[in-house]
Parts: sequence; C-alpha cells; structure tokens
Amino acid sequence: MPSIPPNTGDLSSGRVWRRELTGAVLGLPLLRSGGISCQRVPLGLTPHHHDAWEIHYLERGSVTFATEKGARLRVRGGELCLTQPGLSHWGEQGLVRPSRLLWLVVDPRQRGAERGSPFSRADLRVLADRLAHAGDRIACAPPSLRLAFDELVELLADDGQPLGETRLRLLLCRCLLIAVDALTTSDQAEDPLLAEQALAWMRAHLEDEFSVPDLAAACGLKASRFHEAFRAAAGETPAAAMRRLRCEEAAGRLSHGDDSIDFIAKRLRFASARHLSIWFRRFHGRTPAAWRMEKRQR
Repeated sequence: MPSIPPNTGDLSSGRVWRRELTGAVLGLPLLRSGGISCQRVPLGLTPHHHDAWEIHYLERGSVTFATEKGARLRVRGGELCLTQPGLSHWGEQGLVRPSRLLWLVVDPRQRGAERGSPFSRADLRVLADRLAHAGDRIACAPPSLRLAFDELVELLADDGQPLGETRLRLLLCRCLLIAVDALTTSDQAEDPLLAEQALAWMRAHLEDEFSVPDLAAACGLKASRFHEAFRAAAGETPAAAMRRLRCEEAAGRLSHGDDSIDFIAKRLRFASARHLSIWFRRFHGRTPAAWRMEKRQR
C-alpha cells in the first residue's frame, strides 16, 4: 500500500499514534486532508482555517473550539463538530485532552471530487448543500460511526490488508456520509439570537440563584426544548455557559478588586472557594490566587 503514509508511533503501545491522509495521494479528490490521532498527551490545535468543510469526530477526550466569530464549540467524546469553509478556529488554550480523533477536510464542490468515491456528481451536490446549510455545529455521533472509526484504525494499523487503498477510500467515504447525516438531520433548531438572549440574561444574574427552567422561561421556552436549542446554537449547555461566565466575572474581580476569593465565590454562587478554584482552573489554566498574583505583578 505505497499510497498510505506510514505509522507515526505505535498504536498498540497506547502512546501517540497519528496518520495523516491526503486525498490527492489516496486517489480521493473529495478529501482535501484528514487523519487520525490516538494519544494520551495533550494535542495543540493552533488557529487555522480551510477553504473546505472540516469535520471532527472525537471518539474519546474533549476539546473546545473557539472561533473568530466569538463562538465556542465544546466537543466531548462521542460527538461530531462541523466548521464551515473560511472560518478560523483553534483549540481553546491550545489543548485537547488525551484523545482519539478523526478529522476530515472535504470539498464536494471540487472538480472531479467523485473520482475514487462511491458518490455521483449529483450526490456530491446534495452533500455540499447539506453541509452549507448546517452551519457550525455539534451533533452526537451514531454508533455506526464508532464502528467505522474502529475499522479505519484497524486498517491503518495493518498496511498489509488486501485491497487496502480501496478499502481505505470506501471507509473514509462511509465515515463522511455517516457524519453528514448526523450533522444535518438533527432536530435541534439552531437560533443564534436565542443564545445571545440567554447569555445576556445570565450576565445580568451572575449573583442570583436560578435554574435552567428559570432561564428557559425568561427566553419563552420549555426547559427541555430550551436546553436542546441553546446547546445547538451556543455549542455548550446552559449550565456550562453559566459556569464559564461566572469564572470570567471572577477573573475580572480578582484582577481589579480587593475582595477575598471566598467572598467572590459566595457572591457568584459557587459552593465554596475550592469549588470556584476547580472550575476557574479549567477555564483559565491557573488557580484564582495565582491569577490575582500574576495580574497584580503586571
């Protein structure tokens, strides 16, 4: 299988194992680039963009993509993420936790994209239209994608399989089709205005005790419907957004005020200073005390 690049690392060892794939090399013009990364150490995701659609499937791990539009797309194990052509995005704080990741950069519009694939030109026009209308979004991956992913990893780990290149092209197309179906047939209605309205309401009530049903009522929706619509639009759950906003507010108060960490934690509805510290460190990469000391030394 000379067209398939060699392994980087050892899959069986559980350490870094990475395969990068290029459609031009594989005889699959539909695929601009892609690959699989299986590793235990953090992976840097620096700002980048493509002139085609990028699909990430995170089989294990978690990542938050920040975008130039100010959105956050929080992806957890078992989820898919789609970003539109030209959108600059990156891993928030440059890290992905230990992960198993598949990424595909595809362009069904490209001339000759049907070559090496099971798709016709008409099929690819439909795929492009569905991807364009989906926007930037997250969706749960169906079990069939997990099975296809495992099969793909097995194939790439064994370069000696008969008809390896043909199997690889078909597997990649199968993964793409499953992902597009999941990303474009979800019943979650995306409404950016809903997210903006909800986030504005949260910022105005950072010191108040409230529940998701309270927030949903403020936005004129039932709690179950609100949760789905908010997550589809904002890329995070209402609870996660509230923790993030409260940690951002805590960072400002630590930088510019003299209130104790315990006092700030209580005012912002954290159970304790330790509880604030746990979440603050996840969002800002350091403890509240270290944050305050750093800002005061500048």
